[in-house]
Amino acid sequence: KKVHRQAILEAAERVLGADLRECVAVDRIAARAGLAKGTVYNYFCDKAALVEAVTQSVEARAAERINQAVGNLSTPGARVAAVIGAMFEGVAKVVAYRRGIPQW
Repeated sequence: KKVHRQAILEAAERVLGADLRECVAVDRIAARAGLAKGTVYNYFCDKAALVEAVTQSVEARAAERINQAVGNLSTPGARVAAVIGAMFEGVAKVVAYRRGIPQW
């Protein structure tokens, strides 16, 4: 079940990124995840729940990236610089991801 849920979240993130101004396309999310549309609704009761889960997933990854960057840095300046660097790195990854560029 975790594998399907993760596939749905990853597919939804891609589709939502492309369709931000349009309606959530659950059929496109399901197709990208390699699942039936009904399977998406087995994991998420409605579109709002799916969007909320995607938002939480993206926020959790961003927070983890920032926490890793800060690590054990002790000075405020070093911590601020690490946070800013992690944020710019995250933006670059999102841009590359939406363009379909693989990340190594």
